[in-house]
Amino acid sequence: MLDLLAKVIGPHRAVSVYAFLRTWGLPLGLVLAALLGIGAMVLRGADQPEHVAYIRAEVLGTDPINGDRRNGLMVDLRLPDGEILRLTETEGLIAAKLEATACVQERRRPDGAALYRLRQPHRCGL
Repeated sequence: MLDLLAKVIGPHRAVSVYAFLRTWGLPLGLVLAALLGIGAMVLRGADQPEHVAYIRAEVLGTDPINGDRRNGLMVDLRLPDGEILRLTETEGLIAAKLEATACVQERRRPDGAALYRLRQPHRCGL
């Protein structure tokens, strides 16, 4: 690396730059990488779906995933507006508490598309 620096910026400056990089290069690189990572997370987090409401939905039926209820369930639901949803639930605490009604969280993406997911019954007051 010292030879390459000497060809690019000259031998005297190359020694100074090389010494700086050997002592401060790694910490400076790590700080820059951390700042870039934090910046990317902040920019990416801006378009996350936002919570709209918790909805009580009627459970129409459940099908086990891979033939085993412990792996998860495919749940057919009817929302209060009549829309039928088929959601997948692999969290055991939620799947075990499904009865006649389920708690569904409605979220909206910035483009207006609705997203739904099953939540714990206490969120809907069930």
